[in-house]
Amino acid sequence: MALVAAKLSHSKEYCMKKASAFLPLVTVLAMSTYAYAADESDKSSTETKKNGGYESTTTSQGTTDAGTYNSTKTTDNVDVDSKGNVTRKYKTKSVEDPKGLMNKKTSTGEITYQDKDNGGYKKTVDEKSTNAAGTNYSHSSKTNVDVDAQGNVTTTKKTENTVDPKGFTNPSTTTTTSSKTVNGEVVEENKQVK
Repeated sequence: MALVAAKLSHSKEYCMKKASAFLPLVTVLAMSTYAYAADESDKSSTETKKNGGYESTTTSQGTTDAGTYNSTKTTDNVDVDSKGNVTRKYKTKSVEDPKGLMNKKTSTGEITYQDKDNGGYKKTVDEKSTNAAGTNYSHSSKTNVDVDAQGNVTTTKKTENTVDPKGFTNPSTTTTTSSKTVNGEVVEENKQVK
C-alpha cells in the first residue's frame, strides 16, 4: 500500500508540475476576469476509488459586472493498478465571452500520464485555444521514458505547435521538434517548420 501511495503521490506531483505549464494558458484568461464576477456558481466533487485512485470534477461559471461570461470545467481521473502504477487523465475547458460579437475565447487541454513497470512513464499533452481575433493555437506533445536494468533513463519526446490565423488566405504554421536523451544527455534532436 505504501508503494501505491508513493506512486500516486509521485504521479500527482509530477502531473501537477507538468500541468502547471499549460494551465495558465487554459484558465488564466477565464479566471482573471471571473474573479470579479457579479453572478457566479462553483461546484466541486471528488470520489475515491477502491484501487486507491480518485475522480474529481470542478466547474465554475459566472458573469462579470461588465457582462463577460466565464466558465471553466476540469476533470481529474486517477487509477492505480495492482502493481501500484498510476494512470491519470486530466482535462480542462474554459470559455471567456465578453459582451459583443465575435470576441469569444476558448481553451481546452488534456494530459494523460501512465506509469510503466520499469520505472518510466508515458505522457501526452494536447491543448487547443482560440483567441478573440479567431486565431487557433494547438500544442501536442508525447513523452516516453524508459529505464533499463542498469538504471539508464532514455527519454523520447515529440512536440508539435500550430498557429492558424483566422481566414482562408492566412497560412498556418506548424513547428515539430523531436528529441532523444539518455541519462539527460541529448543524443538526437530534430526541428521542422512547415
